[in-house]
Amino acid sequence: MVGLCSRTTIEFSVPENNNDKVRLRVFDFGGRMVESLTNMQYASDVYKLNWDASKLSSGIYFLEFKVGSLRDIIKLSLLK
Repeated sequence: MVGLCSRTTIEFSVPENNNDKVRLRVFDFGGRMVESLTNMQYASDVYKLNWDASKLSSGIYFLEFKVGSLRDIIKLSLLK
């Protein structure tokens, strides 16, 4: 689990020879999507994305990273 403040930087890497869109989405504890951070194609590299979560309440959220068949979910704890 990762703790974060209202504004944070999310770092992600895109695998080589990728032709798929990168999708980063945030879900609340109930499984509802609360924000889509990106849904576009990136070249193979490491990226940083600034996220302002100030409109969300403190609590547990899940960040989904998806590109092609690769999918990862990270549990986030938002503290205000």
